Amino acid sequence: MAESKVQKTSKEGPPVEERKDDKQEVLMKVTCHSNGALSKKLGAFFNESHFHDVLLKLPDNKEYKAHRLVLCVWSEYFKERLQGPSRSRAPSTLVIDKLTPGEINAFEHMLRFMYTGEVTPQDDNVLDICRLTDRFKVKELRRLCEEWIGSNVGDHNVLGASARLRDAEELGLTHLTKKCREVFCHYFTRLPEATWGSLSVDHVEEILKSPEIVVEDEKHVLQKLESWVKCNGGMSKINKQVLVSRLLPQIRFRFMSAVQLQQVRDSPLGELIKEEMPGVLEDAFEFRAVAGEQSKVLGSRDEDQEEDSMDSDPSSRYKLPRLYFDSDLPGISQSRSNIFRTYRINGYNSDSRPVAVFNKDGHCWRDTREWRYECKSLQDNGDKDDPWRLKFTLTPPERQQRRYHVAFLIREAKSPGGQNAGPSVGDPELLVMVGKGTITKDEENEPNKKITMLTPPIFEKNPREVELCFVGNCFMKGVDV
Repeated sequence: MAESKVQKTSKEGPPVEERKDDKQEVLMKVTCHSNGALSKKLGAFFNESHFHDVLLKLPDNKEYKAHRLVLCVWSEYFKERLQGPSRSRAPSTLVIDKLTPGEINAFEHMLRFMYTGEVTPQDDNVLDICRLTDRFKVKELRRLCEEWIGSNVGDHNVLGASARLRDAEELGLTHLTKKCREVFCHYFTRLPEATWGSLSVDHVEEILKSPEIVVEDEKHVLQKLESWVKCNGGMSKINKQVLVSRLLPQIRFRFMSAVQLQQVRDSPLGELIKEEMPGVLEDAFEFRAVAGEQSKVLGSRDEDQEEDSMDSDPSSRYKLPRLYFDSDLPGISQSRSNIFRTYRINGYNSDSRPVAVFNKDGHCWRDTREWRYECKSLQDNGDKDDPWRLKFTLTPPERQQRRYHVAFLIREAKSPGGQNAGPSVGDPELLVMVGKGTITKDEENEPNKKITMLTPPIFEKNPREVELCFVGNCFMKGVDV
């Protein structure tokens, strides 16, 4: 696998672990596209004496010549400080104090943005720029910086997401917080124990709520919660009310097998569940008991019959399933012998897999109409030294109208002798691609019906084959996705 350099022109970080070997930084200019043509002309007036009517004085004897109109258009702070007519032809002096050294250096970036609509964030200044945008209420610049941080975290960088989550909490960056949690969900089984154990109750609750979690089965989600409890002092120190009212209710007990439910019932945590959440395990056992019959009935209906039987009664809603790649869903048995299949890339072939279809009550069946997918390799620029990425194209069965949630798990292909037959896809040799949306009742192979998913450009050479695991959930009308 190619060493993933930390380049600011890339929206993807390396999978799971950030590498900075032989770092060659390329700066990315971020532009606010809502400025129009005027900003191209205003750039010439940045820190110029022509027509300036405000002098900004910073610590360390730094001064900037500015224009009242420009400051007030971008910043509510300056609008409040500078409102009212000027009483003199001399520029007004505005002292800006209580700035850290980093914020003093970042101030020029913020001010230049007001004149040009552009900013060039870097790892060593973007947080200081964010702090200034919060103090001086420059909302558009704050949004651009938050998006830049999120794009540099990437979709596959667990360690980067862990570090940036702390920054997001400090600065109240909600978009970045959501992005980091999403990375944790996709790489849920690969989260380092130290990272998982250090998360706050709020973060753990939001992650456990999510159907974005890619995991073997629901029992592993519960085990992950148990490990978080252990990292935080165990059952004797954890707030049991928080556990019972906020965390355990996010576990989808209905999607555990009967054997797993017995194991939970007989565990120390099971005693707490039976005491504080009576009926939860019994409901899951009952759900499993009738799942097989429900699956046969629902699987034999055609789609129009199923949709006609739906309603949107809020009381019938249930917690959506995760993306389980090794689970016996209620009414559906899955062989554990071939979760991953070797796929030859660019072989002009396609593969197909069934998906699980869920109705509004949580009952599911395996759709007999399989989803087809094919995979091609490509380079962004066509240069022979550029890294390669994979492009997946999914084609749902014809004439369906459903919401979908799918994932590809990709890992290196190995030869029979155990040697790598292709490039690695990163430590720990797993790449997760997740997609969701809605398919409509169009004719088969219509362009708007195909679903495209791209990996980051992480392959040093053109890969010939990889091992794939495809997971797909579809939801009938009435399911609140």
